[in-house]
Amino acid sequence: SSVGLRISIQICQVSSGWQLAATDVCRSATAFSTDYSFNAPYDGQITGIKLVHKSGGVNCDYAIGPDANWGCQFYCLFMTQLIKEEAGGNSVVYPTSNTEAVSQLSEGTCANGNGCTVSWYSEQYTVDSPEIILMDTTSSYTVSVGDVFSVQNSEGCCEASTGDNRGTACSDVYFYYQNCDEFSITQLPT
Repeated sequence: SSVGLRISIQICQVSSGWQLAATDVCRSATAFSTDYSFNAPYDGQITGIKLVHKSGGVNCDYAIGPDANWGCQFYCLFMTQLIKEEAGGNSVVYPTSNTEAVSQLSEGTCANGNGCTVSWYSEQYTVDSPEIILMDTTSSYTVSVGDVFSVQNSEGCCEASTGDNRGTACSDVYFYYQNCDEFSITQLPT
């Protein structure tokens, strides 16, 4: 009798953990940001992003509150999101409805079709936290080096409700690559 084996090996370009995707990526409170798009640094599966504030601030109602790193200071509302830019329309990658540290995720539609409609609250972070981590360990997101991403502020990206907005904020972006060290041997019946 003979024994059959099935061998499965997955080769990774990158080890699991945080990988710098882009530096000084800016987003506007008043318009869709087009000058700060970036590509994924490696092909693979990500389960989250980390944004580290570098400079500037955004505001959704400058008459009643100061600028903030990630959204509206007065309302404690986050408007920051990672989107994938595609010719057929953009889509939000993070946050998702299962993102840790995110509560009351609100999704809608943009009249301009930009696909960046998310706002949210967090009990873990403030809109002035020096960094935010958005992890969704319930599902991974496949990225490739050809994919184009940007960080957007929802009202600016949608170009809606911007009459009382102001500011631009910049951050470094990290992707959390899922562990892909996989090696298995299965003995097949003969």
